Amino acid sequence: MTENPDLLGLMIESANADSKSEDQLNGSLKGLSKEEMSGQGILFFIAGFDTTLSSLIHIIYYLTQYPEWQDRLYQELTELQDEISYDTLKNLKVLNAIINETLRLRPPLIEFHREAKADCELLDTGIKIPKDTLIIIQPYSIHRNAEYFPDPLEFKPERFFEKETSPENHFAFAPFGYGQRLCVGMRFAQNELRIGLAKFILNYKVEAEKGLELEYYNGSILMSAKRLPVTISERQAHGITTPE
Repeated sequence: MTENPDLLGLMIESANADSKSEDQLNGSLKGLSKEEMSGQGILFFIAGFDTTLSSLIHIIYYLTQYPEWQDRLYQELTELQDEISYDTLKNLKVLNAIINETLRLRPPLIEFHREAKADCELLDTGIKIPKDTLIIIQPYSIHRNAEYFPDPLEFKPERFFEKETSPENHFAFAPFGYGQRLCVGMRFAQNELRIGLAKFILNYKVEAEKGLELEYYNGSILMSAKRLPVTISERQAHGITTPE
């Protein structure tokens, strides 16, 4: 078992694998090169920032269309005292519910792909999937299925309030994918969204035209809005500090 469970630690451990025996590597003959490590690191940040930007734009959009949730979020943030830490943000009910509901309605990637490595059958459905079949999974469609999400087209962050019944507990909610190929940047993206949204709402109020419809680029799997015209006004000083 690795002594460094995070991504960077795993890459360093793999890079050092060249000096280990085949038995220590469980049959692997080569670790990551420095070039491969650099490539993985660059991809990690590019993928994290592009998708996070798309998600943050959609969060701002919903907060302008549902200003009562913007007010609730601001109240939740101002009720905290002193510095807001990453651990504090992780446990804020309204903040995380708004983020999750936005990811449900407007996932950053409208689809992701998997390949069957062996013949298999989907539980007791009788549906058989041959080896090497490319499987296309569309979170955008699944997230709008009324069987799993009552009132699927409505923006209702409260559906994520109770941990026992939260959609986070089942596979129908998959903005980051799931399983062994779960998005490696999930926690990075979640922390970006939490701190970015908290700092913004603590310092600014945002408004937009009611009923505004977003336009998107055709042919892209990244759900990125072309533009979001908003009016931003500065709030009064609140005395709360947030991590950089």
